[in-house]
Amino acid sequence: MAPVGKRRISPGFSRNGGKEKAPTGLSRKQPWRRDTRQLRGSLQEGQGFAIWRKRKIQRDYKKLLKKERNVNSQNNVGYTEDYPEHLKHLYLAEEEMLQKQQKPKHKPVVLEEKDTVTSGSNVIQRKLKAKTSNQKAKEDYEKIKAERNKKKETFISGSQKKERRKRESSKALQAEENGNIQNVK
Repeated sequence: MAPVGKRRISPGFSRNGGKEKAPTGLSRKQPWRRDTRQLRGSLQEGQGFAIWRKRKIQRDYKKLLKKERNVNSQNNVGYTEDYPEHLKHLYLAEEEMLQKQQKPKHKPVVLEEKDTVTSGSNVIQRKLKAKTSNQKAKEDYEKIKAERNKKKETFISGSQKKERRKRESSKALQAEENGNIQNVK
């Protein structure tokens, strides 16, 4: 017969009725936990989600500023005011030439350009003439309002004349009545 090897103990079963500890790797699985980055802060904790967004935006903005500083510092390395004395006049002359190149020279107005300007103004005039429906409605409303105001003024002036006539006639009637009453007495 073949030799019998040691009996291996299966990790699930124990001879002592389960009182032995199982190896650490096989004991049990870790419990599931949420990803804390997804649910950072809550209203119950006193910090809303906006504060995390705000901080993230601030970090990103600082990164951008830092990148811009690095790029600008590399580009602006050009001329400095601490030129060596024996080369200073050369650097200054070159700087003046660069400034002159950057400035646009005064160009006389060409007739063709004038024509393009007038055609552009025609386009603008057409756009101003072409009104939207809202503008048309507003203008119509203003016209109607002006007509109503004119009618009111004419009506008021006509009614005022009528009222004056009534007052004068009522005063004349009262005067006649008073005269008749005084004559009777």
